[in-house]
Amino acid sequence: MTYPKLFDTIIALLEWYGTVRRKNTQPINQRLLQDIWQPYDPDQYLVRESLIEHVWCLPILATTIFPYIEDPRVDLWEALTMLAIHDIWELDVWDEIWFTKNETKHESKAAIARLHPLYHNYYHDIELQTSPSWKFAKSIDKIAPEFLDIMCGVDITIQRYAQHMGIGPNEIMPLKLSHKRKYMERNLYILWFFEYVCERFDEILR
Repeated sequence: MTYPKLFDTIIALLEWYGTVRRKNTQPINQRLLQDIWQPYDPDQYLVRESLIEHVWCLPILATTIFPYIEDPRVDLWEALTMLAIHDIWELDVWDEIWFTKNETKHESKAAIARLHPLYHNYYHDIELQTSPSWKFAKSIDKIAPEFLDIMCGVDITIQRYAQHMGIGPNEIMPLKLSHKRKYMERNLYILWFFEYVCERFDEILR
C-alpha cells in the first residue's frame, strides 16, 4: 500500500470510528455538559458513546490490569490487537444492546471484509473465543462499562436501563452479574476485581 493510500485509509477509519455511535452507552461527557444540555435523553444520538471512545478506553484498562493477572499464557500484544479490531464490524452493521443481542454471521463477514488479511487470524481467535489472550481481552471489554456507569452518574445509568432495558434500579445489578460474571471467572484476580467494582457500583446505586 502506498503512503498516500495508507494515510487516506487511516483518516477514513478514524473519522468513521468517531462518527458511529453505539446503541446503549454511558455518556460520560453529559456530566461536563450539564449546564448547557438538560435534561439527559437516553435516546439522544449525540450523548451516546462513539465507537472510537469505546475502543480507545480498553487499552487503558488492559495495560493497567495485565501486570496483576499472573497468567503467562496471555500475550498482551495479542490482547491489545484483538481489542482494537473486535468491534470493527459495527462500522457496517451497527451496534446492538449487548444484553439482548445475538451475534450473527453478518458481523463476522463485515469484519473479515474490512480487515487486512494480516488481522484475519486474530479475528478468527475472537470468533473461537478459546485463546487465553482473547479471554483476557473479553473480560476487559465487559468490565469497562462498569467504570463508565460509575463515572457518568447513577441517575443517568438508571434512566438508560429503564429506557433501553425496561428495568428498575433493583434489577440492574442482577442483570450485570448474570451476563458478565462468566467472562471474569477465567482468572481469579479479574473475577475478584470485577466483584469489587460491582460492589462499588451497587453502593452508588443504593
